[in-house]
Amino acid sequence: MVVHLDSNLFTVGVICLVFLIGKFVRAYHENSKLSKIPTVGPDGILTSYITLFKWISQGTDLIEEGYRQNRGRIFKVPSIDGWYVVAAGAKLVEDIRKASEDELSSREGTCEVVHGYYTMYPDTVLDPYHAEVIRTKLTRDVGIHFDDLHEEIEDIVSKEIPLTEDWTEIHAWPKIMSIVAHTSNRFFVGLPLSRNSDFRKVNIDFAESLFRNAIILLLFPKFLHPIVGRIFTGRRVAMRQIKKYLKPIIEERLRMKEQFGEDWADKPNDLIQWLMDAEELAPLSKRTSVEDLCARMLTVNLASINTTSLILSTLLQLAAHTEFADPLRNEVESVVKRAGWTKDALDQMRMLDSFVKESTRLQPSGPMLPFRKAMKDFTFSDGTTVPAGNLVTTAAWSILRDEELYPNGNEFKPFRFSELREKEEESMKHQLVTINPEWMVFGQGKHACPGRFFASTEIKAILAHVVLHYDVKLPNDSKETPAILKKQLHTGPSLEATVMFRKRSTLDLSYISVRAQRTDVTNPNCRIFSITLFKWISQGTDLIEEGYRQNRGRIFKVPSIDGWFVVAAGTKLVEDIRKASEDELSSREGTCEVIRGYYTMYADTVLDPYHAEVIRTKLTGDVGIHFDDLHEEIEDIVSKEIPLTEDWTEIRAWPKIMSIVAHTSNRFFVGLPLSRNSDFRQVNIDFTASVFRNAIILLLFLKFLLPIVGRIFTGRRVAMRRIKKFLRPIIEERLRMKEQFGEDWADKPNDLIQWLMDAEEFAPLSKRTSVEDLCARVLVSNFGSINSTSLILSTLLQLAAHTEFADPLRNEVESVVKREGWTKDALDQMRMLDSFVKESARLQPSVLPFRKAMKDFTFSDGTTVPAGNLVTTAAWSILRDEELYPNRNEFKPFRFSELREKEEESMKHQLVTVNSEWMVFGQGKHACPGRFFASTEIKAILAHVVLHYDVKLPNDSKETPATFKKQIHTGPSLEATVLCRQRRSG
Repeated sequence: MVVHLDSNLFTVGVICLVFLIGKFVRAYHENSKLSKIPTVGPDGILTSYITLFKWISQGTDLIEEGYRQNRGRIFKVPSIDGWYVVAAGAKLVEDIRKASEDELSSREGTCEVVHGYYTMYPDTVLDPYHAEVIRTKLTRDVGIHFDDLHEEIEDIVSKEIPLTEDWTEIHAWPKIMSIVAHTSNRFFVGLPLSRNSDFRKVNIDFAESLFRNAIILLLFPKFLHPIVGRIFTGRRVAMRQIKKYLKPIIEERLRMKEQFGEDWADKPNDLIQWLMDAEELAPLSKRTSVEDLCARMLTVNLASINTTSLILSTLLQLAAHTEFADPLRNEVESVVKRAGWTKDALDQMRMLDSFVKESTRLQPSGPMLPFRKAMKDFTFSDGTTVPAGNLVTTAAWSILRDEELYPNGNEFKPFRFSELREKEEESMKHQLVTINPEWMVFGQGKHACPGRFFASTEIKAILAHVVLHYDVKLPNDSKETPAILKKQLHTGPSLEATVMFRKRSTLDLSYISVRAQRTDVTNPNCRIFSITLFKWISQGTDLIEEGYRQNRGRIFKVPSIDGWFVVAAGTKLVEDIRKASEDELSSREGTCEVIRGYYTMYADTVLDPYHAEVIRTKLTGDVGIHFDDLHEEIEDIVSKEIPLTEDWTEIRAWPKIMSIVAHTSNRFFVGLPLSRNSDFRQVNIDFTASVFRNAIILLLFLKFLLPIVGRIFTGRRVAMRRIKKFLRPIIEERLRMKEQFGEDWADKPNDLIQWLMDAEEFAPLSKRTSVEDLCARVLVSNFGSINSTSLILSTLLQLAAHTEFADPLRNEVESVVKREGWTKDALDQMRMLDSFVKESARLQPSVLPFRKAMKDFTFSDGTTVPAGNLVTTAAWSILRDEELYPNRNEFKPFRFSELREKEEESMKHQLVTVNSEWMVFGQGKHACPGRFFASTEIKAILAHVVLHYDVKLPNDSKETPATFKKQIHTGPSLEATVLCRQRRSG
């Protein structure tokens, strides 16, 4: 055994020695061929490794040193396996530009730098026909379909960067990557896949893995690449993931082509289709291969996501130099007013183009750009010969800061290029996309980036949107951009940088006048004049509290932009509202006026809300029967949105809860599999958010302006267009089944869509068979359902703040489930959980019931409200009235369960029971029709959370985040984060 081991060691030693001798001989030979080219640092076979180690951590400094010493000449710097030959002058860069692919290969050079044969897909490297498709078809189509690009930007930016009133600190890099992946894929794969966050993540993960692994592989000599290249690659995982999304799409298109030929109705117009149709560029075997097409989509996304560094550079400069925001805004607003949102309009924004180019000049994506590989010995115009096999590049970092080319080269001069374009007769030279020996960010010559025109349009469209809608700055009001990333061949903006965002503050409200009282409400002691209107906009809840203290038990009023809100400040007066008929105090008209429903929603669903009666009867009746479906959905979605991790994970609760509720509710609304489609859920979430957002905006406008501004501030047209793509085929198929088989057929669905279609007693046939009408009612029903998420959020925040109550709740849930199983009846027996939700909602109520006086209405105290005025209750104050709720500002989670034990009749204190002291779900006949379903859903979700998670607030805080208060809207903080982990006990 000893002899055998010794012989093995001897053999290994001999192999190593032979290898080292071979390396030494090869290095000596290579060194002698390059000996006439100046070197940065020592250039001996062994001493050059001193510079190599410096290169790994200080590559940019080495290029700067080489440029200072050799400006206008060629120099070289060492790599792990040879040398980079660097052109340090514009004339030499021009030599590279003119060289053919057979002399200096762009493909082989780029591939060697990113180790493309290991990190990418060989076929996309050896035959990049997708590049020609992008150069021609995508470049031509971006102007024609600019509306699609703009629509995607409007859809995604506010999701990734919320429009908040206060400054919000955001890690910019991942947000920008998501925005770019979202907008680019509208052209690459089309709707709805472009909006699928999981699909975007596949592409982002692949792009990140490529750059990460390329950096790692640059540390290994070439002979090890076949081994380590198999380890440090993300391509296999990416291919497996992306095929799940693209394989069905590609196979369906191949089937359509086989059935209908080259053209068919609604043939997609996106990059996948362009690649499949590119007969002149690729053989049929590639254009029909799922794997090949998937590889090209990943590669194209990689290139697109790579442009995010330009956006990040620009954003950081804008945040550091806030004084340039107004000039940019003025330009964007002026051009858009004149030319609309078009590609041509962006091309006219010279200052914006210059701002992006100057930002990129100071933070290019590498110290050396671009790369070429000498396929044969290549001689520069100065006589320098580069032997075949070496990498050739330019000293991009240094050229872009050269004082002779760019005066004050280290200074940020945002309008440097727009000023040059004004001075010179030919302005094309200084555009972002124009390549020349002084500007190599997008490459050089025939092999310049084929997608740079699309990228430039996308970058500027995103930044124009940001400039118009946001204020930005750096944390601590810093004026210094974060330190530049410098690593080997890579430079650029800091990927860890954070930026402060808020909604643009320069909103002109000068048209709002302070007016005298114009509508009298009988009772002269309750006057609150319109001078408080401005206070109402920002401090509405405080005004209601003030009015309630002064007028408890009576009626008072507060001003709106166009009249008055008449407020009932006592339970007897609330009872008057409850008893009033729809002809006296209209719930429908009141709610509609508050949310500007004729503009934010759909007129027919407001004028004839028959879906409400379907929900009140059929949905309420079926929730117990089909509780298993609800529970199945909760188990499916909660752990996806809130991972069960061992360690504490901080999540922003509001979007997670919205997604969970949309998922579970739609099991009843549209059924499987659509209820689990994240894009379908997003349509409904976006519509709900748009209703509230636009309602708040429209409440600032006088009524006579609403027919104009209501067409602007509405999301209903976009929502209808999006949801019809999902629901039209379903509705038309059901109509066909009914026509063929009558009222009943095998496997007839049992969901809200079908209940609406079958509701003969509530609606005429024309509505029950209208795709548009049914789509509108599904959107409005989702709006009502998603609106209930505020109750879950309030409860979750209280549970996170008061962790001592988790065990009593768990004990109750476990005890009941053990006895009854997971059923609606079981939930109804969880009195402590019901009380916890109700007490949370009491302290953080949301929008509460409004009625509109359809005729003069007189309260029981003799106060008369003239027709046309809005009537409501001082809900916030009633729910904190000390006589009704002792220790009113204190969170007492089991307040109501204790009351239910004391009293013979326990129904009064249930979450769903409406009365004059509890108006969270409305009042009387017009109380929320879906409150029984909502209560069941809310408690089922929270019971699941209680059993499976520990929750707490960040920093172990015991104070719930500040309540959201805006005009007539209150509720839990939508920005609040919660720490979650897998339950440790039990």
